[in-house]
Amino acid sequence: MVAFGATMESAKAQSAFPGSAYLDYSRLKSLIYDLQLLNLREPVAENAMSLSVTPATNAAAMPTRVLDDEDSEDESQWRSERVESIDREQMTELATHEEFLRLIESELRKMDRFTHDRVVEVRRTLRELEGYSKKDVAERVDEFAEWCHSAGATFLEVEKYVNLNVTAVRKLLKKHDKVLPNLPPIKAFYTARMHDMRWVRNDYSDVVVRLSRLYAAVEAARAEDGGEARGKQYDDQSFVRTTSKFWVRPDDLSAVKLAISKHLPVFLQPGMSD
Repeated sequence: MVAFGATMESAKAQSAFPGSAYLDYSRLKSLIYDLQLLNLREPVAENAMSLSVTPATNAAAMPTRVLDDEDSEDESQWRSERVESIDREQMTELATHEEFLRLIESELRKMDRFTHDRVVEVRRTLRELEGYSKKDVAERVDEFAEWCHSAGATFLEVEKYVNLNVTAVRKLLKKHDKVLPNLPPIKAFYTARMHDMRWVRNDYSDVVVRLSRLYAAVEAARAEDGGEARGKQYDDQSFVRTTSKFWVRPDDLSAVKLAISKHLPVFLQPGMSD
């Protein structure tokens, strides 16, 4: 099983966004295991070894250093090498629980700002494209279509960014509470904190609706130029509701909506908001 850290690094390498914008997963994970060592009891002196000294355990009488269900053998090896490379006497200079909490809060705020700024940029682009007249669209239809595609691709990249980082945060919080049972649990608090922030809480469905209208403008311009429009315009009288249901993964919903909207514009009945 591939460790999540490797999965995240691979996704960051393929993303158009800078790696520094993503959650610092490796640093936070390292802090957790540094804190785990700090919360173990002091080792027995070399000249006082005894087979009757039991290994350190947590409140549930389980060994404190356990392999998480989500950890791979590679991650276990990484952890062992890290433990061997760190001088216990220097641990207090490397990690404190307060430092971990400050870092997780700082990272949440960083991702909130980054997501908000990217969505603002997409909406700004859409506003500029919506300012084009039918004549302007017709004269630059291919270029206009490329601009719409670029805005849609950026929006989907933002969604991937959010999904990946939300998963990373959840895994870290779960790991914290499991590896550090002697410290106050933080998963519930920071999960609620994350879901109350703009980058997770806000509704960005208006972007899909606006892109749909712009795609419809492109098809209308091509149809007037003698081409065949892929989408059709319906009035209130000719609209007949038909329903087809498909199973779509939540991570792919926006991508599916945008793909459909290129061929079939979103229809909003009178009185419905965007």
